[in-house]
Amino acid sequence: MAIALSAAAGASAAVRSLVLPKQVPARGAALSVLVANPNGFDAKATLELRLEKKRLARTSLTVPAHGRQSIRIELDRSTRTTLAGAKAPRLSAVASFRDPSGRLRRATSTIAVTGVQGGRGDDGTPSPGAPKGPSAPPPTPGPSAGPDGTYHGAGGLSVVISGGKVTSFNGQITTYCAMSETQKNVSFGMYGEDPSPQVGADGSFAWEATNGYGFVKLKFEGRVSGGNAAGNLVVEDRSPLLTGEGRLEFDYCFAGTEWTATR
Repeated sequence: MAIALSAAAGASAAVRSLVLPKQVPARGAALSVLVANPNGFDAKATLELRLEKKRLARTSLTVPAHGRQSIRIELDRSTRTTLAGAKAPRLSAVASFRDPSGRLRRATSTIAVTGVQGGRGDDGTPSPGAPKGPSAPPPTPGPSAGPDGTYHGAGGLSVVISGGKVTSFNGQITTYCAMSETQKNVSFGMYGEDPSPQVGADGSFAWEATNGYGFVKLKFEGRVSGGNAAGNLVVEDRSPLLTGEGRLEFDYCFAGTEWTATR
């Protein structure tokens, strides 16, 4: 039985808070915090990050309707040292904005930080006198040096490269749903009508679903080198949700993370 959505139901949809990540990786001396907006209007917001009582950043941003905005946060040496020494390094985040009626909306999150390196300069490079790691081995000669093959990673991630193109990229990820305020495990893949991405001469590739992908949208980028591949991915799920009032709406579930896979 088909269910029709009335214009009135869409217009009266509740305003949702911005969606903050539960985990972010450190890249050298900085973090990139991805903020998502599940509403149908642009949100002029303020994002504040704190480490215990210390304010790390307070910045303004505009998150587009049903879109996302990435904010780069620089970490000073003392902050990185504190995070690197913590057993489970976490930051407190608050994202606030005013909805079209003027009401203040606020979202809070405790963000786990991964990959923090201590003992480095403010530019993220090793401090003078720091020991250097071993140099990378030369590429393996012959056919095995090419990128073609199947790469496996955490969460059932499977990446298939064939003929110099990424022909399959699928796995599972836990998303946070803004409307139902729950976590949801989502299976993702290269669903849709977009062509398979070519692996460049430097091993890099990127892909985003733009047409015919259904409720789950995938975007990823990465680079393959030898028998390893790594990058980041973003998954959005707008599956239908039946509210307590018997009205059909669409949830907004979101997750973004770094990935690694080995052939």
